[in-house]
Amino acid sequence: MKFMAQAITGPLLVLSTLSTLTLQSMADTSTAESYIKEAQELIANRDFDRAKAKLELADVELEDVPSAQKEPLAAAVKKALADMAASQVSANKPRYLRTLNNLIDEAEGSVGNLATWSGVENRLSELFADPAAKAAIPEEMAVAQKKFTTFKKLHGRKAGAELTIMAEANVKRLEEEWADKKTDFTNPNSSQNSRDSALRSLGSSVQRLRQQVSQLPSDADATKVIIARIDKVVAESTSLAAEGESAEVLASIKRNIDSYADDFKGWEQESSTPGPTWDAYTKEHNDSISAFFAPKTKEFRNRIASIIHDLTNREDYKPVAAVPAVKSYVDSVQAQLKHATETLTKRILPVVAAAEKATVKDPSDLSRLQDDVRLALGEDSEPAKAIMAKLQAKLDAKSSATTGAAEAQEKLIVALHAKADEIWPEFEAGFKTAKPINLEKVGQQIRFTSDNLMGYRFKPGDFYFATTLGGRPVAAKFAPGLKEGINAIETKIGRALGDNDDDGKWEVIATVTAQKVKLLAKREADSSGTVDGVDVKITTNYAESVDAVVIEIVAAKCGPFAGAKGLGILTADGTVTK
Repeated sequence: MKFMAQAITGPLLVLSTLSTLTLQSMADTSTAESYIKEAQELIANRDFDRAKAKLELADVELEDVPSAQKEPLAAAVKKALADMAASQVSANKPRYLRTLNNLIDEAEGSVGNLATWSGVENRLSELFADPAAKAAIPEEMAVAQKKFTTFKKLHGRKAGAELTIMAEANVKRLEEEWADKKTDFTNPNSSQNSRDSALRSLGSSVQRLRQQVSQLPSDADATKVIIARIDKVVAESTSLAAEGESAEVLASIKRNIDSYADDFKGWEQESSTPGPTWDAYTKEHNDSISAFFAPKTKEFRNRIASIIHDLTNREDYKPVAAVPAVKSYVDSVQAQLKHATETLTKRILPVVAAAEKATVKDPSDLSRLQDDVRLALGEDSEPAKAIMAKLQAKLDAKSSATTGAAEAQEKLIVALHAKADEIWPEFEAGFKTAKPINLEKVGQQIRFTSDNLMGYRFKPGDFYFATTLGGRPVAAKFAPGLKEGINAIETKIGRALGDNDDDGKWEVIATVTAQKVKLLAKREADSSGTVDGVDVKITTNYAESVDAVVIEIVAAKCGPFAGAKGLGILTADGTVTK
C-alpha cells in the first residue's frame, strides 16, 4: 500500500507543479493585457509619460510568459509604442510650427540689426538641429531653412560695413594684446605657467574674433585682410610658444643621449677595424664576436634607435619637432644612427655570405648568427630583415635536407633489419654449436645472445665486443671480414649497433680460443664516515683488472647487420657478399 501511495503521489506532484506554473503564466498575461489597455487609453488622452510607464510594466510582466502566449502581447506593446510616437509628433506639431514661424518672422525683422541678429540666429540653429522638431514638421523646416539662408545673405550685405568696422577694431585689439603678451615668450625668465596663461587668453580672443568674422562676406577683400591678420597673430604665437618649449625638450633629448655616452664612446673608430670571418665566428663564442668586433657601435645603434623611437611617443616633442634647433639636432642624431647601422651591416654581410656558401655542420651557428644580427641591427630595420631572411632560407634548407636524410636513413635501417632477419636463419644453420658452453674447451663452437658490454661494464680497450658468460668475462675478436662489415653498417646508419632498442641483443656464434687477456671492469665502492659531525656516504668509481677468455666470433647478428664466416656479410646497400 505504501508503494502504491508513492506511485500515485509522484504524478500528482508533477501535475500540481505544472498547474501552478500555468496559473502563474495566466496571471502574468492577464496583468500585461490590463497594462496595455490602460496605456492605449492614456495615449488617446495624450498622457504620454504615464502611457510609457504602463507599457514598461507590461514588458516586465511578459518576461516569464511562454513564447506562444507572449508574442501577440509583445506585438501589442510594440504597436502601442509606435502609436504613441506618432501621436506625440502630431501633438507637438502645432507647438513646433508656432515656434518656427515666430523665429522666422523675428529673423526677417532682424536683418541688418547687429543687436538682435545673433540671438535669433542661435535659437533658429538650435531648432533646426532638434530631431523631434524635424520629425514633427519636416517640410516646414526645409522651407524655413531656405528662407533663413536668404535672410542671412541679406543681413551680411546690410550689416557688412558695420561688421567690418567692428572686426577691424577687434583685430587691432588682438594685435595689441599679442604685442603685450609676446614678452611672456621672449623673456627667458618667464615661467611656463605665464606662457600657458597668455596662450589661453589669446586663444579665447581669437575664437571670438573668428566667430565674428564668419558673419562677413568671405569673398570681400576687407574680410580676407582681417583673416590674414588673425592668422599672423596665431602663427607668431604658435611659433614662439613652440620655441620656448623646444629649448627644454632639446635639452632633455641631449641629456638622455649624454647619459649613455660612456657606453659607446669611441664607436666611430670601430669602423676602421676588420670584422670577423665565418670560420672565426663558428669557433668563438663571446660578446665581442657577437657584436662583430664592434661592440660600441652596436651599443650606440641600439641606444639611439630606442631614443629616436621613444621621441615619436612624447607629447612634448610633437609640437616642437619642426622647430629648427630641435629638427637640426634630431636630424644629426638620425644621420649618426644611419652611419652606425651601415657600419654594422658592412661587417655582417661578409659573414652571412660565407655562411650561405659553407656546408653547415651545426645549425645552431646559423641560429646564433640570426640572433646576433637581430640584436645588432634591430629586428625592425630593413637590413636586418633582409639578412635574417637569407639565414632563415639557409636554415630551412638544412632542416629539409636533414629531415630527408633522416627519413632515408630510417628507411634503410628498416630494410637492412628485415634483410638481416631473413638471412640469419641460413647463417645459423651453417654452424654446429655445443651445449653447455665450456670456455675452457679450446676450439668449441658456442652460441649465445647478449648485449655488448664494452663501454658499459668494461672500459673500452683493444676489443670491440665484450660480455660475460656464466659469470666469466669474455672478450671477442672477429673472423676476417665481419668487423669491416660492422664498421660499414655503423658508418651508414650513423651509430653503433645495439645503441637503439630496436636493434635488440647480439646473436653470436663463436669459437673458444686459448688466448687470455686482461679487461678493465668498472666497479663502484661505497664508503661512509662523519665530517664535522655529519654522516656522509661517498660512492667511488674505479677500474679493476679481470681475466677474460678470448673468443672468435664467426657469425653475428644485431639489428640491421648479419654476417657469417664463409657464408656472407650483409652490406650497407642491402646486398650480401661472400
